Amino acid sequence: MVDRDAAADRPMDFELLVGIFPQVLLDGLLLGFMYALIALGYTMVYGVLEFINFAHSEIFIVGAFVGAEILLSLKNAGALETLPWPLVLLGVMLAGMLASGALAVSIERIASPTARCAQHRGSSR
Repeated sequence: MVDRDAAADRPMDFELLVGIFPQVLLDGLLLGFMYALIALGYTMVYGVLEFINFAHSEIFIVGAFVGAEILLSLKNAGALETLPWPLVLLGVMLAGMLASGALAVSIERIASPTARCAQHRGSSR
């Protein structure tokens, strides 16, 4: 159990905070740029084609991360040595495809009705 009074009495390590500040700042800026690029991609495609295109890389990257996590979990459990590699590869690829497909369907269910309502409201003027 953590003693909160003892933790509150300890001074912060100022040198550590100053040392990691540039990295935290850079991480925040890069994440903000990534969000802006994704939003810009969706906005431009929707503005030109008037439908949401889910062939964006962030959808596929989620599938790749799911596959990598499953592969690492199998390695940590010691199952990679016992399972045949074609079966592992097929399972990891299927899991990645299912994850990215489920994400695309979820985004479509959430974003498309909102976009359609906005389009109908804009065209009635």
